[in-house]
Amino acid sequence: MRANIGRFVVCAAIASSLTGVAGQTAKPSDALAVRMQVLEDREAIRALLVSYARTLDERDWAGFEQLWAKDAEFIGGANNTAKGPTAIRDLLQGLLKSTARRCQGETFTS
Repeated sequence: MRANIGRFVVCAAIASSLTGVAGQTAKPSDALAVRMQVLEDREAIRALLVSYARTLDERDWAGFEQLWAKDAEFIGGANNTAKGPTAIRDLLQGLLKSTARRCQGETFTS
């Protein structure tokens, strides 16, 4: 279960980070600007992944909800689906409560 949530968080974080970057490209002649944009994009993805892990570890549900795009959709196994930040938060909160005893002491950032 923990591995499934971890994989989901990674995929969701990358997808939501890239949605705002997809149409932004520099002129081919401006190689430095392109390289800088790549570095900034990587850092934004890294920071978002850290935020997902931190909010889940701390059970900061309000912070976790704010990390999602308004049109985000979670599609998980066993018919675990949710649309929108609030529904995704509620689903993950419920999933983590149901596995709390098995995963006690485990975190996403360690």
